[in-house]
Amino acid sequence: MKNKTVVRSMDILNLFIDHAALTFQEIIELSNIPKTSVYRMLISLEEMGFVVKGNDTKYRLGLLFLTFGNLVSSRLDIRQLAFPIMQDLHKELKEAINLIVREGDEAIYIEKVDNYQKV
Repeated sequence: MKNKTVVRSMDILNLFIDHAALTFQEIIELSNIPKTSVYRMLISLEEMGFVVKGNDTKYRLGLLFLTFGNLVSSRLDIRQLAFPIMQDLHKELKEAINLIVREGDEAIYIEKVDNYQKV
C-alpha cells in the first residue's frame, strides 16, 4: 500500500520538473492537493532542504537535489566504462563528447568531455 503523504509530497516535487518556481497557490492548483496538506508538506520539504522559498515567495527545488543528482551521476557504472573512450574521441575529433542515457521519454546527460573550441 502506498503512503499517501509520501506520494503527495513526490507529486509536489514532480511539479518542478516542468516549472522552475511556483507560488503556494500554483502548487495547490497544479497538484489538486488540499491547501492545508500542501502547506504542511511544503513546511516539511523546506525544513529538509528539498525546496526553498525565495524572497519572491516562490518555491524552488533545493540544492539537496544537486547533491542527489551528483551522487546518482557518480555512481553510474556506464560513466566509468565510457569515459576513457570519450576522452579518446575528444582527442581525435577535437569536439565535445556527451554521454546520454534514456530515462523513459527523456534524454539525460550524464557525462561530458568539453571541446577545445569556443562557441
